[in-house]
Amino acid sequence: MKLRFLLVFICCFFFQTSAVNATDLRGKVDAIGPYASAPFPLAKASVKIKEQGNTQSVIALYRTGRDGMYYFRNIPPGQYLLVVNNSLTVPIQVEDTKLQDIGPLLFRY
Repeated sequence: MKLRFLLVFICCFFFQTSAVNATDLRGKVDAIGPYASAPFPLAKASVKIKEQGNTQSVIALYRTGRDGMYYFRNIPPGQYLLVVNNSLTVPIQVEDTKLQDIGPLLFRY
């Protein structure tokens, strides 16, 4: 019985520790073009997170909603590249927090 309790305690501690070291990210992509009078939300844009030193390694992928918003869950702290539609690349620093907002991105077409 004590061994089972110890095993449950260790598992709970492990999962709690691993969740603390991951961050949820959210942000928005707006677009503007030659015929637009103001920026507008970029719907269905491909947003990728890649390791900064290894641009071939995609950590996460998301398609923006109609509002241009994207969300990533459980991203480990570190330096990454945020890539929108394979043409706009922005370096980001993911902090060791529960939630991090990335400033709005402006995609020019």
